[in-house]
Amino acid sequence: MSSNPDRYQRKIKLILLLSLTLNIFFSIAVIHHLKKSGGFTFLKMKLSGQIVRPSAHESNYYIMKLSSFYAMPSDASQTVIFGNSIADYCDWAEIMENPLIVNRGIGGDNITGMAKRVGQITASSPGKVFIMLDSKDFNLKTPHDTITNCYNRIIDTLLLKTPGSEIFCTSILPVNVQIFNLEEIKEINKKLEELAARKGINYIDLSDVICDENFDIKKQYTFNGVYLNGEGFKAIADVLNRYIKE
Repeated sequence: MSSNPDRYQRKIKLILLLSLTLNIFFSIAVIHHLKKSGGFTFLKMKLSGQIVRPSAHESNYYIMKLSSFYAMPSDASQTVIFGNSIADYCDWAEIMENPLIVNRGIGGDNITGMAKRVGQITASSPGKVFIMLDSKDFNLKTPHDTITNCYNRIIDTLLLKTPGSEIFCTSILPVNVQIFNLEEIKEINKKLEELAARKGINYIDLSDVICDENFDIKKQYTFNGVYLNGEGFKAIADVLNRYIKE
């Protein structure tokens, strides 16, 4: 007949075994969810605050950048790079060796924020305007109709208030982590190309240069699969330069 201590030890072993099994299943579930969300790159971005939240328009950085744009000199000979993070993170004037290029990108912005501040662009009546949006709105789950409607509003405002400006719409680049379905970006890019054709403005497909055959950013142009490196920005600058010098 088993003693009480023996039964107690068996219970402890059973509890430990159940606990270990549950921990293994929990760990597998966490790893699966992490991979589905974009892997450890996504986790690092989330923890560091790089995953943009809708409240970005209220940040000190956003307010500071926008107010500084209104204080800067402007004239009709300028070329404006108008966008969010992908525009903000490069010194376009320096990389293209052209002091007439001005950067009006704000990191953390999205298409709705750009639509609200397009009046700052029209106020200067620049010679050329490049609209450059990255994939933030897909991360924010912005409805596709909202993206295309805001893009349409930006273009209409530019055409109405600064009719002498030549307008260029650049394609949205993907990211190499599974944060969202890349087919969504392809679908929106197709709609933007059609919108540009209807409005009689220029559409530039940056993926022809930046992406490989799988619609991933080429490894030589990114350091983490999300953000472009210097060579990536230089490749885009070379594309834009062809249109600026025309």
